[in-house]
Order: sequence, then structure tokens, then C-alpha cells
Amino acid sequence: MMKEALAYFPYKTFPVIALLLFFSIYMGVVFWTGLSKNKSRFEEMKKLPLGDSQS
Repeated sequence: MMKEALAYFPYKTFPVIALLLFFSIYMGVVFWTGLSKNKSRFEEMKKLPLGDSQS
């Protein structure tokens, strides 16, 4: 049934474009988290669960 539905789908490039868009955004987020300028921010966030709460 899926083959039959996709056989009549007129826009066959949309799934490829969506996959490439998703992959590029995913790789951008992975690259951004690995930048050295963000390491200090992540070190601070890593210690948050262990800190004293002030509420």
C-alpha cells in the first residue's frame, strides 16, 4: 500500500530535501556543542545539579 501511495506522489525530491535539511541541522548542533568556546558554559551547567538550591 505504501508503494502504491508513493508511486503517485508528485514531489519525489521533498523527502530527500527534508533528510538533507535535518542532517545538516543535526550536524550543526553537534559541531556547535563541540566548540571550545562553549566548554566553560557546559562546565557550569554540569555542576548545577550538585549545587545548593536557594529556594
